[in-house]
Amino acid sequence: MKKQERKDLLFRHYDRYKDDFNKILDFIIENKKYRKDYNYNYCNKFISGCKYAKERIRSLFVNSINAAGGNNLRLTGEACENFFKKVDKLPNKNLIDFKEFLSIFNVTNINNLYAHLSDSEEFPNFKNKKTALFIRDLDIVNKKLFKNYNINKNDLQIPVDVVIVTIINKILHLNGKKKKLNSMRDFDLVNKFAHEISPKNHMVIEDFWFWGYFNLGKKRNIEFNKEKYYSDLFNYPNEKLKEKLSDFRDLIITKKR
Repeated sequence: MKKQERKDLLFRHYDRYKDDFNKILDFIIENKKYRKDYNYNYCNKFISGCKYAKERIRSLFVNSINAAGGNNLRLTGEACENFFKKVDKLPNKNLIDFKEFLSIFNVTNINNLYAHLSDSEEFPNFKNKKTALFIRDLDIVNKKLFKNYNINKNDLQIPVDVVIVTIINKILHLNGKKKKLNSMRDFDLVNKFAHEISPKNHMVIEDFWFWGYFNLGKKRNIEFNKEKYYSDLFNYPNEKLKEKLSDFRDLIITKKR
């Protein structure tokens, strides 16, 4: 199926199940505190032991390249070495001027940084998803890294993964191999979709990861995954969160039309 055909299919299903989809977006927005706290705890784990901003930036890069799967140690090591050689040029300061950070990659904005990191042969094994994850994490803890930080939030990319596309597939009833969104093939499509249906807050779609992570079983069925819930490092198990996860499942499990 060609790209335009896939896009047309996705939006046809969205038009059909728009009410269900928007109810879930409303739920996510109303409960954004849970994901915000999770992200903050997650990023802080990787920067808490670092003295200088450049060390924190490097730590987030290394975590991103290792967190998103598909690793080859030789390629990962090469990318991390090349990144280190660049970031180590920055001064030993608690905060780095954001323009100075961009300058080590010879870029002037987030869009160009994204393109440089994901396309350059300098950083093998660091493609779309990992670059999007890294830049998202920089944004989350920017106050602990940069001064004069100023970006357009619309320039952030969603680090599309199997959890996010599985939840979208479930809500929009995209069934069958040809219809289902695929995290690798449809990275750009999911980002474009997010921008079109939620132009003022496209990153809300990224929150599907949080709610889906704890609500998908081994066979990608919608069910409470207690193993992930109790073993996760970044949420302290509590009844309120457990209730909210149950509410999310109730919104996902709808009668077929």
